[in-house]
Amino acid sequence: MKKIVFPLTAAVALLCNAAYAVDAKLNNTEWALQSLSGWNGQSPAKLPRPATLAFNGDNVSGSDGCNSFNGIYTQTGKPNSLRIPTDKMMSTMMACIDNVDKLSRQYTQILNQTATYQLNGNSLTLKDARGRKLASFTKPVSTLPGTSWQVRDYNNGREAIVGNANTPNMNVTFAKDGRVTGNGGCNGFFATYTHNPNDNSIKISQIGATKMFCHRPEGVMQDEADFLKALASAKTFRRSGSTLELFNQQGILAVGLGLKAGK
Repeated sequence: MKKIVFPLTAAVALLCNAAYAVDAKLNNTEWALQSLSGWNGQSPAKLPRPATLAFNGDNVSGSDGCNSFNGIYTQTGKPNSLRIPTDKMMSTMMACIDNVDKLSRQYTQILNQTATYQLNGNSLTLKDARGRKLASFTKPVSTLPGTSWQVRDYNNGREAIVGNANTPNMNVTFAKDGRVTGNGGCNGFFATYTHNPNDNSIKISQIGATKMFCHRPEGVMQDEADFLKALASAKTFRRSGSTLELFNQQGILAVGLGLKAGK
């Protein structure tokens, strides 16, 4: 998957509120894509960045496996009706290739074809106007302690979210005893953290690190400094299964991470 740098101003867009009724059964729920009609590739749940769907008020948001999106959903008044007009959505502008790109395009098409939904415990099914199954979702795991993560991108402090040659060397572990450790690309780092799952707040103490100097990849020391500063700025978090996002005080993405296999 190829990443490109994109301005924060292009990554976040606010849509005008519309007077649509909020479905109490969908409100404040988040879902991870498990299957997609007509998709013959790797399981959506096993792709590097899982596709998600979340409902909050009259807003619908999530990831298509490549880009994050934000829009509104509507209902006709009929039981379990649901329309997700993708042509009115705002989205980030990451460039993805191969199966990731194919799934993101098909997922967007499926959302646009949705006419009804079905809730069954921890599962959500989207259906078209003829009642045919389009996609299935489950509620993602949201706990934080005892997890290890690979860094995907981070806020470089210069109005950009970046992923570069050094990003694959960055990782973070949140231990069950309140320690947070990892590698910034050159040096190991350590700190403590506290979090509140009820409001998704998180606080990371002053970060300490070893004192090695690395020459490669190019710019690694600046990358590491930017990443550790971004990590320390985290005030809230959102875990959706194998995806973790940390946000700063302004609600802007600080660090994006993917769950390490087996963790």
